[in-house]
Amino acid sequence: MGIYLLNNTFGQYRNIVLANKTNAEVLNEAYGQRLASTWKTIQFHWDTEDGNERRNIFLYLGSLLVVDEKGRNAISQNTDNIEYLPIDIDGEQWFVVNVCNVFDGVLNLSKSKIERFKDGSIKWIKEFVFNQDCPSSLLFRISEMRTALFASDSFRECLLGSSLVGLNFEDCKIKTPGILRSIFK
Repeated sequence: MGIYLLNNTFGQYRNIVLANKTNAEVLNEAYGQRLASTWKTIQFHWDTEDGNERRNIFLYLGSLLVVDEKGRNAISQNTDNIEYLPIDIDGEQWFVVNVCNVFDGVLNLSKSKIERFKDGSIKWIKEFVFNQDCPSSLLFRISEMRTALFASDSFRECLLGSSLVGLNFEDCKIKTPGILRSIFK
């Protein structure tokens, strides 16, 4: 089993900006909670300041997964606890992939490289190390850092096999239990 941190591919890719700033609250405050029943399509515009190249899948604001129709069709099989929320980008339908899987206690806090604030709370995690018993899910988040999005081997293979452009996969470590722990279970 492999776990990967999702990151944007940088280069000459165009980005999106909200057409109406009031809609940002829904994405920022409620993302990760069930939204499909109350969702209203949000309008975006292409921002070509960084480039003009098209991509099929990317992280908006670094943590909200956005896909076009090709991307949605590629990853929509076997997705549990995921919603596809339609958005409009200059008249074209895209989707925010609302990942509702948030796992608690799967991150190995002693082996991960964690930067903390003075009060001890987590500021950032530089290296994610997961416990071996981490549940398998196509896409998920962790309670320690909800802005990070993680994927399984099957998600990575799906994207690579579908020739979708826009994401990189950073390999995360998985901590296996020591020999004594496996003997004395």
